[in-house]
Amino acid sequence: MGVGDYETMAITVKLGKKSGRTAEAILGVDSYDVPTGAETLSRDGLERMGLKHW
Repeated sequence: MGVGDYETMAITVKLGKKSGRTAEAILGVDSYDVPTGAETLSRDGLERMGLKHW
């Protein structure tokens, strides 16, 4: 993906009758500027490398 590209995702939540029928969620993303070849590093590995992230 390039700069300005985006992806969408559909999330379906089914609540039981006893739940009160409401749900709340906060969603976010932690995006790193990853160099080629570092795609499989863990978050800790990326932070140790000092990579820029948002």
